[in-house]
Amino acid sequence: MKPISPFPAMRRPAGQAGSPQHFAHPQLRLAAGDADLLRRQRLFRRDLRKLVNSEKRVSQTADELEALALGLLREIDFMSTDGESNRCFKLELLKFLRESVPTPRLMHALFVVELKRAEVRIEPRFWLHPTSHVEEQRLPQLSYGGSQVAGKNPPLSIPRECSAAAVQAVELAAQAIAEGTLEKWSVEACKEVIAMLVITSVHGTPLGRNTVMHPADNLFFIEGVGLSVWRALGEHLRHREESVHEVYWGSCMPAQVLMHLRGHLQSAELAPAAPTPVPEINLVEGPEPPGFIRIVREPIPPSTEKYDQESLRTYERLRKAMPVARMPGREALAEHFAQMEAEFPWATQAVEHLRRHLTTASLLGVEELMVPPTLLVGPPGSGKSRFVRRLAERLGLPYMPLALGGTSDSKLLAGTARGWATADASPILRLMVQSRSASPLVLLDEVDKIGRHYNGGSIDAQLLGLLEPETASRWRDGYLLVNCDLSRVNFWATANSLASISRPLLSRMQPLYIPAPGREHLPSIAAGLTREMERQWKLPPGTLPDPPAAICDAGADNVRALRTIVQRYLADWAREHREPQRMH
Repeated sequence: MKPISPFPAMRRPAGQAGSPQHFAHPQLRLAAGDADLLRRQRLFRRDLRKLVNSEKRVSQTADELEALALGLLREIDFMSTDGESNRCFKLELLKFLRESVPTPRLMHALFVVELKRAEVRIEPRFWLHPTSHVEEQRLPQLSYGGSQVAGKNPPLSIPRECSAAAVQAVELAAQAIAEGTLEKWSVEACKEVIAMLVITSVHGTPLGRNTVMHPADNLFFIEGVGLSVWRALGEHLRHREESVHEVYWGSCMPAQVLMHLRGHLQSAELAPAAPTPVPEINLVEGPEPPGFIRIVREPIPPSTEKYDQESLRTYERLRKAMPVARMPGREALAEHFAQMEAEFPWATQAVEHLRRHLTTASLLGVEELMVPPTLLVGPPGSGKSRFVRRLAERLGLPYMPLALGGTSDSKLLAGTARGWATADASPILRLMVQSRSASPLVLLDEVDKIGRHYNGGSIDAQLLGLLEPETASRWRDGYLLVNCDLSRVNFWATANSLASISRPLLSRMQPLYIPAPGREHLPSIAAGLTREMERQWKLPPGTLPDPPAAICDAGADNVRALRTIVQRYLADWAREHREPQRMH
């Protein structure tokens, strides 16, 4: 049975002998009176103006522009015999459209052209006929074609430009999933993105670097974002077209990709490491003692930049064993819950969720303190962020809020690449170094307002990997260039609405609703805010007075407004009771 390839080749229609179409070169065909070719050239130039002319382009939808571009790519093969000239035309057009009209099918077209330019061929048997057996599916194999020397070793990876096009297509799919617009995608677009995803995961450089990546990078790419996008595209295909083969939506091909990458990773880890010129500085060797883990288990690659060298020495601390937070006893837990209920009487659902989880873990003898990923949903000013901060303080966990609202750049989580003046590791790793703890509590604030215009990778993709313990244990930092174990980090998030949060991200957290506090709760909130200011200003407990109940009648309808009123009351009280002329 003849296999099919996800990248079908273009074929020129054959003409009869003696007809204008009998000639191969377009100029000879025109000289022979090929009126059809002349008409097609006029239409070609007209459609090309629609694509490259900005005034004409704004009147077209993205789908119309994509259809025009794909038609032109087919037409240039029909009208020309110069393969190199064709490739140059296609590359220049597709790279232009990549910035102005990025669509998954155009990214696939760019992927194919870049493969042909590098004379790298994907063996077609990895994508078999729909009636073949699932167990016959094979991973993509690379080979040289064209003018490459016969017998030359196969290429180690696809061109870097192919990886960049594939990653952009996957990000477009993730954006469509998050925005709920995937149902508008065609069957062809879904198939092409899945094909690029498989090839890039096995043979690509997902972060677009100049060198072949370590197998761990490819594994992180497929586990961190690739599998969730693959599943969503496969489900969409299964509902759109019954004849779609299981290779697109089943579990066999993803399992093969994962086994392939994990096998390569184990081989790389077992291979003898090359000597490094960087001396080890006070590194802890051997197994970690109970209750400790190492965040980084491999040498951090050195840098030639002086600033990076100084910064990297700071992160060597991550190679030492760090303590994991210990589970409090049942009496301590009961005290924590009672205090949280007293401070947040309107957030009973969140407190009860915590009580049930941690009490059960304590009764079962769990020694490590792990707070499950939780999403607090409620109106602005309902005290969501303050609830998480007080939880961290009660449990003795290092705390850091990350404001994700309006942010679209994944560097906020993944770190900034070396060589830039602002280059640094992920703020999560900085918190670990500063606190010397493997179990901080990180607040992902306003996850419903994450930007959707990605620059350097989506935040959604990073979060999907961080919120899964298995992938978080091999999370790769873009600055340190090593895998980091973030499996003990506790993540909580806040949002005002669930509507704009992607389903894959939402499935990794437990949503809990926190309503706006009622007027009967305002006196206890005011007292809690006062105690909080004492801790913030490092004053002895009881230094500041509890605000009178009357200030709660000043029009405050949420925690933020009440905080402003309490601060104003304490300022008036300090002037009245602490100014020297009033104290004598």
